[in-house]
Amino acid sequence: MRFTDLLAVTGSLLVLVLLLAALFTGSVDYWVYLTKLGEEEFYLIMGVFVYFFTGDFLSGLLVLSSIVLSGSLNVFLKYLFNTPRPVNPLVEASGPGFPSGHVQVSSSFWSSVILVYRRMSVLFLGLIIVTGVSLSRVFLRAHFAVDVVGGLFLGLITGALCYFAFKSPGSRFVSRVVLLLFSVFTGVYDLLVLGVEFEAVSALLGLSVSLLACYLLFRFFEGFKGLGLTGRFTGFVLASTLLVLVHYASTGFHPLVRVSLFASTGFIALGVLPLLLRRLGF
Repeated sequence: MRFTDLLAVTGSLLVLVLLLAALFTGSVDYWVYLTKLGEEEFYLIMGVFVYFFTGDFLSGLLVLSSIVLSGSLNVFLKYLFNTPRPVNPLVEASGPGFPSGHVQVSSSFWSSVILVYRRMSVLFLGLIIVTGVSLSRVFLRAHFAVDVVGGLFLGLITGALCYFAFKSPGSRFVSRVVLLLFSVFTGVYDLLVLGVEFEAVSALLGLSVSLLACYLLFRFFEGFKGLGLTGRFTGFVLASTLLVLVHYASTGFHPLVRVSLFASTGFIALGVLPLLLRRLGF
């Protein structure tokens, strides 16, 4: 069994056990654990993991772009529709309800990963996680069912759109740049026009800028070529640590400062670091 399959099957079994426990016991704690699998911090780390271990620069950018674009679009759509949430939620839930951000980002990530890997084990893992996250948002009264269905639908569209822009047979430089620019534009609109959810929006915008810069400057270098397993693991640990530290250390900063920090850190972690590790012999 390939390492990818082993990892996916193990993850699937763990999440399935947690989902069954939540369904049969009704424990709020179990549902909270499941809903955490839809949080943006989780997918930031998962996206960096796929970026370093997928073995393909464009596939890594595709998956990260699906997360960032989906998050920015979700903020825009929430405040466009401005629908209420259920009363008395069992977890912290703020802002408008439609579409569910947890479900949209989850389905964007997993649809893009499934399209990249094309393996049944990854498909099963994605289905289990998205199902668990979707049900948790309803059981915890954070969203109505329509919010979840809308998030699922929009997430699948976003994941497919990113795949066709980056990896379909007809994809070209222009389609990739247009998608990355659209992600940047959406983040700018959320930040400067809507002026909402500054913490999340500033991080998403900064990462959008860093992904665009990485593609424009590093697409010819394929920084992953020549990197062994040790180099990829080292890159994943360093890159995810840098991004998580910036995320928490810059909380409360002015949004434009936070955008700059995420843009520069993302560029270093996702562009410069792979090349540096390869130069050092990893």
